[in-house]
Amino acid sequence: MKIGVVIESYRSDFNEAIKKAKLLNIDGIQAYANTLKIDNISNKSIIKKTKKIVNDEGLSFSAICGDFGCDMFFTQDRTQ
Repeated sequence: MKIGVVIESYRSDFNEAIKKAKLLNIDGIQAYANTLKIDNISNKSIIKKTKKIVNDEGLSFSAICGDFGCDMFFTQDRTQ
């Protein structure tokens, strides 16, 4: 069985959360798409850089979450 962590639980920036996750000697991470700051999922350079950060710590992605339609994705006036 593999063990992972939701990196937003650390309440720190992405790079710091990855380092903290590594200290737990876990296998992978789950991250919300908005945490990764991927504005355009087709931006291959951002995806490649993000994967490198995770892989360099010996971790892998178990999931990318996107709760689209959830209130946290709307601005104050409820527009996107």
